Amino acid sequence: MNKLLDRIDILQKIDTHILLQKEGSMIQLAKQLKISRRRLYAYFKMMEKMGTPVKINFDKHRLEYKTGFRLRAKINTNPGIVPPTQLYKKIKDVTLKRIILFNRVDELIYDKNTGPTKVLYKKLKMKDARACGNALYDFRKMGADFYFDASNQTYRYARRKRFNIILEVVPFKMPL
Repeated sequence: MNKLLDRIDILQKIDTHILLQKEGSMIQLAKQLKISRRRLYAYFKMMEKMGTPVKINFDKHRLEYKTGFRLRAKINTNPGIVPPTQLYKKIKDVTLKRIILFNRVDELIYDKNTGPTKVLYKKLKMKDARACGNALYDFRKMGADFYFDASNQTYRYARRKRFNIILEVVPFKMPL
């Protein structure tokens, strides 16, 4: 599976684990997520940088959010929803930075403002058309359904379905 989708999936599973107030050790959680314990703590650090710090409650043997916010991640195919961008500026992880690129590609395709790959890479501020072609290939592998319309010299979505990634911090109250 795609690295980016794997990371989004793990972030969703950690969030669900916290919301369901599941008990257990960090070793058990890491095994459930099929990652190392060290990588699990790297995810906690990433979540903290995004504004959703996680704490370990040793008395109750479970994870909790330190603040009144939680991290929500999902793939969006609803044409009306535009992903928030302020959170993405905090992301330092290279694979998660691709969210910005894919959401920009989504925006350009949805607005029918792409042009051929030779023009698109300039709009995306990429180094060359080949890198842009690779990004379009990865975007399609993730599930985006688009094609190149030769008559209009632009990329278009099939069935007018957007494909963007929403990663946001939302207010939340931990149940007692």
